[in-house]
Amino acid sequence: MLSVIIFYFLFFIFKREFKKAILFISLPTISAFLWSYINLKYVGVFTISTIGPQGLNHHTLNFVYCAPENNKYYKFMKELGINLLREYGKDWVKANIFITETSQFIKDYKSFLKIQESFAIETIKNCPYLYIYSVLEAVLKFYYTLPLKYEIYYGPFNKRTYYNYTKFIIEPIWTIMNVIIFLIYIVFLLLPIINLKHIDEIWLLVFFSSIFQALFVYSDNWRFSIPFMPLIIIYVINKVIK
Repeated sequence: MLSVIIFYFLFFIFKREFKKAILFISLPTISAFLWSYINLKYVGVFTISTIGPQGLNHHTLNFVYCAPENNKYYKFMKELGINLLREYGKDWVKANIFITETSQFIKDYKSFLKIQESFAIETIKNCPYLYIYSVLEAVLKFYYTLPLKYEIYYGPFNKRTYYNYTKFIIEPIWTIMNVIIFLIYIVFLLLPIINLKHIDEIWLLVFFSSIFQALFVYSDNWRFSIPFMPLIIIYVINKVIK
């Protein structure tokens, strides 16, 4: 949602429709301010989202050996991150373990958020080129929808009694569906290469959103493409028919 708001604000600015830009951004800005105030009141940090620092650490865990060792918290986080990187590689599962163990070490939640944020920023400053590479990977993961099936295979469904009875029906259907969607995403990305005229407002919106989410998260990035899925499918079908 945030990427859509920012995109259309910049879109109206680019078209010099300043009144539309101000009107479009006003309500989201007020809402963001009020929500940040709620976080300040109950969490102690004025922020629109408390998962922001955690998202950045999803990136920095891929090059955590660049992290500083300025204090005991940084040393703990760096050592933990290196061990997880050795054990899991670039598997994003390690991010959840990292966040859980770090929160247990830094028990004050306000301090936990601030230290996580500063740790990620300092690590990125030390190796900015590795952060850029990680962001590019996250952009590609936005369009890589095949892992969607694992939420069914290994997620909450496998804890329910009816899972074993429905698995053999859901699994093949889900797999076929994800392969088709993945192929549609590939066509979506290739359309501008075939003809630059395909770069329109809708294409730019989706592509901008894929970059925006990648700046802050390296994990199951495909989930951020789900809200855009119907739009991409309709867009591709429309362009192919024409």
